Amino acid sequence: MSLDLDRTKILVESRIAFALENHKTTIDFSAGGLSDKDMGILVDMINLHPEITNLDLGSNDIGDMGAQFLTKLKYVTTLCLRRNNIHNGFNELVKKEWLSLDLSSNNLDLSVVRPEVISQIRCSALNIIENQLPPVTIAAVNSQIKNNCLHNAMHISGPSNSR
Repeated sequence: MSLDLDRTKILVESRIAFALENHKTTIDFSAGGLSDKDMGILVDMINLHPEITNLDLGSNDIGDMGAQFLTKLKYVTTLCLRRNNIHNGFNELVKKEWLSLDLSSNNLDLSVVRPEVISQIRCSALNIIENQLPPVTIAAVNSQIKNNCLHNAMHISGPSNSR
């Protein structure tokens, strides 16, 4: 059951205000009764605050439609979505350059975590434990993330300027 949109707006506004007043970069909406239809308002409001970089949406009722909204987050770099109902939304979420993305205990299986999707993972850290994935798939995801981290480290250090 989703919160009505007015209640969602009030909830999001109050959590943002609390975070800003206390100089926090994290907002915790875990077990907040949120669903897909609440994500549009949440994303719009969070995007107004570049200082909010960490978002915990664990243990809600967010599915693939909500995941699509969450890909539009502008400043959030760490997103926790453990214990939700994300399946196909995995495909879009992992293409975004998150510092950390937690998708543990969702509905992920081999029908969505395929080699062509794994090669598009852009996260620096991705938690996919407690899903329906064999160890070989988890190892392939880990390998892709290591490659991303190596690429990012090389990109940050830049080319050599020796003359």
